[in-house]
Amino acid sequence: MKRNRKTSAFTLTEILIVIGVIVLLLALAVPALRVMTGGRSIEGAENQLSAFLGRARGQAITFQEIRGVMFYKDMTGKTFMTMVQQADANRPDVDVMIDLVPDSDVFALPSGVDVHTMDDAVVSGGSRTDEGFVGYNTRLANETVTLPATVLRYGGAILFEADGQLARVTYSFPSGGTIMQLLYDTPSPPAGDGLTLSDTGLPSPRQRSQLGLVLFDREAYLGANPPASGIAGVGSPDDDDMIDGGSSLTNEEKAEEEWIDKNATPLLINRYNGSLIRGE
Repeated sequence: MKRNRKTSAFTLTEILIVIGVIVLLLALAVPALRVMTGGRSIEGAENQLSAFLGRARGQAITFQEIRGVMFYKDMTGKTFMTMVQQADANRPDVDVMIDLVPDSDVFALPSGVDVHTMDDAVVSGGSRTDEGFVGYNTRLANETVTLPATVLRYGGAILFEADGQLARVTYSFPSGGTIMQLLYDTPSPPAGDGLTLSDTGLPSPRQRSQLGLVLFDREAYLGANPPASGIAGVGSPDDDDMIDGGSSLTNEEKAEEEWIDKNATPLLINRYNGSLIRGE
């Protein structure tokens, strides 16, 4: 006896329809995935920065005091920005003391995008003699006290005056303030050399509020500027010797700043309304 067997299969039309549906779903999923994972979007980071700076400027006008945005990195290397305000503490050799705004939100930049704040570097003989871009550091400069490394890396700060104009001031952190607690991840920041820290000790007056920012691809930056020691985390490309107490640019820092000059997206801050302006 013979059995009739029917062979089932997809037609070419059906296969093409399935492929088309898959391609369509992928086209819709990839942008969503980038948003969820915080893809390397310079434009996205620029929008976040613009909104956060605008919020800080609005608070400076509302509360009639210096307020702004400070940048730092956590232990994974991810960059965050947080709101800061004028503190009650005083220090004679800086213009203002700043600390975290209580209960303020902290925002992370998109993954893969990094930001350094922009300084007005001194140029002599066609070469920079001090920092043009402020990275992230683990030590707070002090002429008389040697401090242990912080848990988090602190970066620069953008500050606004009470009238909403961009501030250009020297600043420091109160030793018992919440910024110090954040950086050292402890309620009581450690003292150096057995001394008790006071509001006259942190950090050096070299720390100035910044004029703008630069955005760049983090992986490309690290690929072009590996750690000076060859060991991850030691001699980091984020360190700035002049910010944490040094007196001149090292060869590594010059190379890092030259790379940023050529590859980063510069964003200047309008002095009067706080808006971001793309530079070259």
